[in-house]
Amino acid sequence: MGIYRSIVKLVNRNVFLSNFLLLPAIYYCAMGIHNINGWGLEETRELSIWRGFWIFMLILIILVFIFSMLYHGVMFRKNGRFIKLISKIDYLVTAPLMAFSCIFLFVNYIIYNYLRDGMGCNVFQISNEVFGMAALYLIFTFFYYIIKSNLHRGYKQKNVIKKVIFLVGHTFFHYIGHTGITLLILVYLLENKNMFNTYFLKKC
Repeated sequence: MGIYRSIVKLVNRNVFLSNFLLLPAIYYCAMGIHNINGWGLEETRELSIWRGFWIFMLILIILVFIFSMLYHGVMFRKNGRFIKLISKIDYLVTAPLMAFSCIFLFVNYIIYNYLRDGMGCNVFQISNEVFGMAALYLIFTFFYYIIKSNLHRGYKQKNVIKKVIFLVGHTFFHYIGHTGITLLILVYLLENKNMFNTYFLKKC
């Protein structure tokens, strides 16, 4: 049984390492905050709210990274009950919160485009192109999650082949999901000041 456990752990390592795809998203969030601090605007409630949005996203993605690493790192290991309990935060709290945040960011960008168009303002063409790619990844992630959840239900508790099938699918889920998140955050970075002007200053 030892060799089968080793195979599962090796395949699971790909899921674990795929979390590093979130590092660019963390960087983009930090750059969003840095850009705001470099605008040289007077500190107002509106500016604080917009900076707070970026800080929230930065903290959330860092937590998603940490708890996903922890969860997938101990998934098939014999660890203490406390470590197992902490690792469950990934799929019980941070992952769902990240999913809801992505839905909000996705819908909000569409609203933002509508508002900019109504004000006669232009959105950078590259922003819409990146958003299109982010949308493609995130929509595919959503449908793939539904398919994976139904086809692979309970696989990680079953025999080694089914565990490997589950892990290969979950690795792919991480690839497309994390890439979509990163692209979506990049769109917000590209439109950072434009969004602030549109929502808070009502100008282009």
